Amino acid sequence: MYAILICFIITSFVLFVFGRRFICFFDKNKHYSFFDTFFIGLSLVGTLLNFWSLFFPTNHFSLLFLLLTSIFLFYKESDLYKHYFFEIKNKLTNNKGLLLLILFGLIIILLFSVVSPKLYDTYLYHINAIQWNEKYKVVPGLANLHDRFGFNSSVFILSSGFSFVFIYEQYLFIINSLSYFIFFVWILKSVVELKNINSLFLLLFLYYFTNHYYLDISSPGTDLLPNIFISYLLINALLFEEYLKEKWLLFLVLPLFCITLKLSTLPIIILSLLVVFVKNKNTLFFNSKRFLFFALLFTLPWLIRNVITTGYVLFPVTIIDIFNFDWKVPVENVNILQDWIYSWARIPFKDSKEVLNMGFLEWFRVWWDKLLMINKRLFILAIISPFIYLFYSFFKKDVRKKLIPISIALIIMILWLLTAPDIRFSFSVILFLALSPMLLIPVVVLKFFKIKFLPYILSFYTLFLIYQKAITLFKEDYDIKNFSEYYYLPTDVSIIKEKRNIKYNSKVFNSEKNMINIFEPNPTHSQCFDKFPCSWYIDSNIRLRGEDLGDGFLYIKK
Repeated sequence: MYAILICFIITSFVLFVFGRRFICFFDKNKHYSFFDTFFIGLSLVGTLLNFWSLFFPTNHFSLLFLLLTSIFLFYKESDLYKHYFFEIKNKLTNNKGLLLLILFGLIIILLFSVVSPKLYDTYLYHINAIQWNEKYKVVPGLANLHDRFGFNSSVFILSSGFSFVFIYEQYLFIINSLSYFIFFVWILKSVVELKNINSLFLLLFLYYFTNHYYLDISSPGTDLLPNIFISYLLINALLFEEYLKEKWLLFLVLPLFCITLKLSTLPIIILSLLVVFVKNKNTLFFNSKRFLFFALLFTLPWLIRNVITTGYVLFPVTIIDIFNFDWKVPVENVNILQDWIYSWARIPFKDSKEVLNMGFLEWFRVWWDKLLMINKRLFILAIISPFIYLFYSFFKKDVRKKLIPISIALIIMILWLLTAPDIRFSFSVILFLALSPMLLIPVVVLKFFKIKFLPYILSFYTLFLIYQKAITLFKEDYDIKNFSEYYYLPTDVSIIKEKRNIKYNSKVFNSEKNMINIFEPNPTHSQCFDKFPCSWYIDSNIRLRGEDLGDGFLYIKK
């Protein structure tokens, strides 16, 4: 736990300083909160690491560069930061209840963070993707070796940049857990400050969100972080009206970077487009140019990585097919992968052709029957929610301008979800839609919110429920009586391999000068996270492009 806490502090410092410098450069409005600054800094640093990876491996050297740069920037404007942290200290010391909530929340997050990663895909390809980033700059045709490497989520580049493996000689996957902790604290702070129906909405959101993604907190998975971004944006847009106009930078940066975390979050860009129109209609042309500038800034390095690893601008999408590099993944392979993604999201463990040949009602019935009851209820409420907003806006003209654009954006997101309806992809949207109509209840109806300590009571109760889930998961990995097992470092993921007794074959790749072995687990569907280089299935058509793994891979049909 101690090591993760130290890594939390170092990473937060780097992200906050970069975020603060970026905000000061582009927006004269300095009233961005610590939470805004953290997430903007995370987006900026992720973009910088994407750019760095085009030329160098992303490892301790990139971390050292970021750390030294942030120390320099902090020293250069130390008075500003001292004043900023002094205000935070005063708020916490003057509100002991909030401080206790945050400390309780930190214990919960640390319990979640030290458990071994629980996601299957983490051992299948997440860790391997991080290792490729650490050992090589972006590798041409890497998706030929393993099609999952072509997904190119910025979560992997952030995880490789902040793995701290060179210090602790084991991986600490802190990006998801730290981001979740910051989001967690922001929810608690908002609950205490709002003290109305909004507080109940936020606590319910926090509970169900955690209940859905708690297994992701200790893993470098690609679902949690983009859903944190989406939740943060949607809640701010609805609860804090000034955000869309006064904090336009947040609503440009986060949606654009969110696309690089998970391509399926593309509809969130609608919020960025709303900012372009809402900010100032008289300077629409200027705002459009600004949007284009930020779009290129935050997505171009990631798009270039896509082209290098796969041969496509977006992967696995073949609509934009403008390059013909020798490392390009064959279009038929991309189509097979794309079919697999759509079919798996509808009915997993079933032949993709059979699933895709089903009509909407046919596959939807199967998909619906396999949903958990709570997810069924949330999904029904989510479908109804936008229409409640639209109906309500006709009677409340003062909220019409706000509710109608958000309703339209959310309807589009739901329709997008139905193309590949895996709940984990867009649970934040479903949950937000399902719960947000409660905010339309008149405050006078809920007189019990006038009770002074009610937000604290509800908050501690919610945290207690989440703590029970955390301690149960924690006990699966550790003997709670033996503190020495976890107080410094969590269990190394390599132990998981020993428990599963995975065996490996080795396939030889010959070049003119070298003979390179690549591991393949036996059976081929097993995971190979602790071997490098490794792929769970090595196609006989794959060849090396050059003398080294960093030169990439070709796919040559026999």
